[in-house]
Amino acid sequence: MKSLKTIAISLAFATTFFACKKDNDDPKKPVDTSTSGAFILCEGLGGATPISGDLSFFNFDSNQVQNNIFLTANNRDLGATPSFLMLHGSHAYVVVNGLAKIEKLNAQNFLSESVITNNLISPRQMIKINENKAYISDIGKEGLHVFDLNTDQIIGHISTGKSIEAMVLHEGKVFAGNWANWYVNAPNNTIQVIDVNTQTLIDSIVVTEEPEAMVLDANNKLWVLSTAGYLNPDSMPVLTKINTSTLQIEQTFKLPAKTMFALLAIDGNGQTLYYACNGSVYSMSITSASLPATPLIDISTISAYGIAVNPKNGDIYISDAKDYTQNGQVFVYSSTGILKKTMDVGIVPSKVFFK
Repeated sequence: MKSLKTIAISLAFATTFFACKKDNDDPKKPVDTSTSGAFILCEGLGGATPISGDLSFFNFDSNQVQNNIFLTANNRDLGATPSFLMLHGSHAYVVVNGLAKIEKLNAQNFLSESVITNNLISPRQMIKINENKAYISDIGKEGLHVFDLNTDQIIGHISTGKSIEAMVLHEGKVFAGNWANWYVNAPNNTIQVIDVNTQTLIDSIVVTEEPEAMVLDANNKLWVLSTAGYLNPDSMPVLTKINTSTLQIEQTFKLPAKTMFALLAIDGNGQTLYYACNGSVYSMSITSASLPATPLIDISTISAYGIAVNPKNGDIYISDAKDYTQNGQVFVYSSTGILKKTMDVGIVPSKVFFK
């Protein structure tokens, strides 16, 4: 629900932290996240009385899931509305939107190493540009934060005139989606293109309102799923295919029903798209000239809040937030739509990240 995001994101303005503070006083109980597996982001509850979010870890070797791994490892809450995880070498960075912070963790045992808060207002996602630098999107202000991965400091700002959420990096360019216009009064219907060498905005591609999810395919084409304003009954979500070399739109596909969230994923080979619409998940070849008529998975009985595909075996992970107040579940399907596993996880599971 958009209202849940609104509540959670607004918490960012009410909380202040010390930048890059160390957390060495609490007793530690390291967890083993060193093996191959899937991190499942659980947002918790926003609002006036927030409940902390956390992460679950599905260990591929043991076929077991462990919940609340941040709390277990650090003996303290992560905070409401963790919104993204970025892996970098032996580290994991968890963006916590509701508390306007980023937790830097040891990716092998999930112990916290530092907390970054300086200059953050409503951070959403984080993307690695190279071994030394990352960008942080923040819908509380226009543009992007430039983050030094060696010092864990925000060292710059890239002005775009709009706020940014999702980001994709390809051949020296970051494609940035302008999903929200809550805090920055500007049209939220573009994919902005940023040159990482000059760190400047070089182009803007107009798409349908609220471009929320983006993936890159095997032919280096960018696919964007826009929700078109869930409360606007006259507009339908649109899937847009963009040529990343010419920056031109090549195809648009209008979905037949409204979607509350832009749930879009792609397989590890970059050949097959998966998207949710009208109570179903559909699979679609990147070379298709039309939307598929037959659904792959029926999700009409759940509150689907996230979709991801394991790049190694093609398994499809669908997060079920249930009523957005209780512990959720994650369903794992084969690439052909056969249910393989059901996992009980934390409150409001959303994104899944593979390692």
